[in-house]
Amino acid sequence: ATKGRPQLLREALESSIAVIPPDGEIIVVDGDPSRSAARVVDELVAEHDERIHYVHSAPGLPVQRNAGIDAAQGEVVVFTDDDCILMPGLFEALSGAFDDPEVVGATGLVLEPPDPRIGSSSSSRLRWLVLGGGRQGTMTNFGFRRPIVDIERPREVQYMFGALMSSRRSLAAEVRFDERLSGYALGEDDDFSCRLSSRGRLLYVPSAIVRHRALGTRSMDRRAQDRLVVINRTY
Repeated sequence: ATKGRPQLLREALESSIAVIPPDGEIIVVDGDPSRSAARVVDELVAEHDERIHYVHSAPGLPVQRNAGIDAAQGEVVVFTDDDCILMPGLFEALSGAFDDPEVVGATGLVLEPPDPRIGSSSSSRLRWLVLGGGRQGTMTNFGFRRPIVDIERPREVQYMFGALMSSRRSLAAEVRFDERLSGYALGEDDDFSCRLSSRGRLLYVPSAIVRHRALGTRSMDRRAQDRLVVINRTY
């Protein structure tokens, strides 16, 4: 899913082309009314002769992700962000998780730049303490993640990071992203993946890695972001 960030999209797609399996497909869902992603897709298809499908939709992460689900043909759909770089071995690691028929989805290690706010890191032990402990990788009953602190250890979880989510496509088409979470739609990844986790096993696979620039919330007005935290987490 992308909107108005063609250079970031190009870098994300180039990293995808480098690691995607031969039978994989890449789907770009463009929420930009001016269709700024179309030129990027056309150029990369010409350069790499790669199978990239372009879909235009209304803006909004839940709307765009649902459009991607509907366009996908594979047995497993993988979601990432347009400010991500996919690392080698990612698809092999995710594929191994789906060898278990009880697994409905899988995520991995999301590497992000340091955040100066104390305890803001998703793997911060301070944040874990503030949220009251509990099993790593699960959701609190007031809508927050219990962070994965031991990031090198595989585990069963209740949520996936928006920068790296995967699901059996048939289940993703049933669960779908909640389009009532509009605009930036903070928490749409937690909402989708927590509901998906009720259908079977959701795994954290640390050998599946993406580098995420995390430009969405970092560029957002802090007051607007805090408002979304209250409203969307309560929802």
